[in-house]
Amino acid sequence: IPPSWFAVERKIEFPRRGSSSFVTLLTQNGACVQYMLFGDQFNAVGSVHASFDHGQSMTVHPVGGTSLSGLHNVTEFAEVDSVTWLLVGSHDDSDDRRTYQHQYITTDAGVTWGYPYFPNYPRSVYDSHLGYHGDFCALERDGLYTTRIWSQSQSKFFFRDGARPEASLNRCYAVTSGLYFAFGFNGSLCGTLDTSSVLQRITVPTSVSLNAMSFADSTFGICVGDSGVIIQTIDAGRTWKHVAINTKNKFMSVHLLNRQSWLLVTGNRE
Repeated sequence: IPPSWFAVERKIEFPRRGSSSFVTLLTQNGACVQYMLFGDQFNAVGSVHASFDHGQSMTVHPVGGTSLSGLHNVTEFAEVDSVTWLLVGSHDDSDDRRTYQHQYITTDAGVTWGYPYFPNYPRSVYDSHLGYHGDFCALERDGLYTTRIWSQSQSKFFFRDGARPEASLNRCYAVTSGLYFAFGFNGSLCGTLDTSSVLQRITVPTSVSLNAMSFADSTFGICVGDSGVIIQTIDAGRTWKHVAINTKNKFMSVHLLNRQSWLLVTGNRE
């Protein structure tokens, strides 16, 4: 458990133009990257703004040009390595009244974009996550889709338990190939803890909504939620226990640099 907590702040100004939505990626080598969508559902254009020197300069590149649709909803923006980034989300087509899922990848730090190989990708996705070793998962209504970003092998699907369906799952997390989690409201947490194709329900010491998860390695991880709740595992998610912290604020995000150094982001008190 970290011995102390402290607040950090560094401000980087990104340009804004009219009505725009954005999502931010902080890379391991210190780059700050934002994907921005300008416009509306009828005419949306996506671009990536990146700073590699703490905001002193900025590069701007469109995500794929006219052949690649802008994403109205981004479920994952993550790095594979310092120049390889994955962008996953959906595009709303008002003419067809449908939502289309898209996955884009760059291997030159956002200059050009293409498509990764994600076979049998779900049509409707609540959340998605890219693990440190290229393991990827996407949560949809019936269960959890998994694959590897650089692998040509087939994807695998983990179904929700039909006897005890977890309707309140809305987030997912990839640790390693074969170890994935889905979590959400009312302390709901499920994982791929055995060799079956069913998500196993996991008992946790809380009933508040769980909002984010992070693992430092294949066995040590934490999950954070509403009301200042932090739970921790040291056995790859089989058992969890409370971690004490003097706040009741809602935790929105978490990132483990290692087992001792944790970064947590809070929202309003709940």
